[in-house]
Amino acid sequence: MMSRVMLYALGAMLLAGCANGKISSAEVSYHDFRLATDPAPLVATLRGLDVRAPSWLSSTNMSYRLSYVDGSRRQVYAESRWVATPAELLETGLRRRLLMRVATETGCRLRIDLDEFIQTFDAPKQSRVLLEARLSLLPARSDVAIARQALSLSQPSATPDARGGVAAFAVAVQTLANETAAWLDLQFKTMPTVQAQCGGSGG
Repeated sequence: MMSRVMLYALGAMLLAGCANGKISSAEVSYHDFRLATDPAPLVATLRGLDVRAPSWLSSTNMSYRLSYVDGSRRQVYAESRWVATPAELLETGLRRRLLMRVATETGCRLRIDLDEFIQTFDAPKQSRVLLEARLSLLPARSDVAIARQALSLSQPSATPDARGGVAAFAVAVQTLANETAAWLDLQFKTMPTVQAQCGGSGG
């Protein structure tokens, strides 16, 4: 009985240390996306790209959820961080992947609202990453969207840990870039409203 009590006490002390951030900076690993350098095909002329995120995604924490235990509880890895916030990483990755011709006076803006960016464990040794976002195509001088699209991407991770989550997120972001490019291309080629307000195709 005494040994079990001591184990519980030790576990509580370790958790308290993590919660208080008492982890050496040398023990923390920082991650970003290693995306393919070849751009997704895109002929639309865009004036700008902006990614927004809610407050709970405004830090560099790498979040995960043990859905098989408590699906409503978000947790963070103690020894792994993103090098920037998910919104900043996503914006940088999309700018690298989307071949955009930047306009000055004409052209529309692409706004992406990031709703979810988390690694979910459906079982102790089975995880996937979830990326949910809403795309809005905005005129140059207005915040009233002329086209919208919601995307929800789920990508299995090869290993049930932070490193596996990073690799899975890289694939998910690349998929998001490709689907965004395809959606924009469709809007510019088939929607008269988009053609009129955004200046048509850049191809």
